[in-house]
Amino acid sequence: MTRPDALPPYLAQAHPRQMPWHIAMMAMNEGVPSPDPFGPFTYADLGCGMGLTAAMVAALHPQAEVIGLDVHPGMIRWCQENLSRPGVEVHFDHHDVWSPTYAPGNTRRDSLPIRQYGSDFTLVNAHSVFTHLYERQTEFYLEECRRMIGERGVLRTTWFFFNRDWFP
Repeated sequence: MTRPDALPPYLAQAHPRQMPWHIAMMAMNEGVPSPDPFGPFTYADLGCGMGLTAAMVAALHPQAEVIGLDVHPGMIRWCQENLSRPGVEVHFDHHDVWSPTYAPGNTRRDSLPIRQYGSDFTLVNAHSVFTHLYERQTEFYLEECRRMIGERGVLRTTWFFFNRDWFP
């Protein structure tokens, strides 16, 4: 397995906090009804990067339906060529929106619906996605995530906040 050329600045590792059992445990800790991470479930990894988290979820949970989305077409192509194999069923898809840092060659649009995957995801993971979006994009994609998760679905996000007085 070779690393793709011109890697974006993603961490090349799977994150334990993005695993279904950890997300379910944190939801239960907060009193949120949690899906069973050991039964059948659907998992969307938004901003999947090198796809290692999505691939690990699929490998550890063969009963799960797993998708990985990213704006970097080279990363998605690499994932499709190197991580999709029998026993590790992950659907990797390119999300064609423009990003000056991660996808300068993509179509110049701020957002794109994620409707083609349905609206009944058990777990939606957006690790370090909203950190890189403008406010209007954040509002759009939070609504997309709300629409994606099922009745007992859980959305996991990470955020970076700063004081606008310090960084106008």
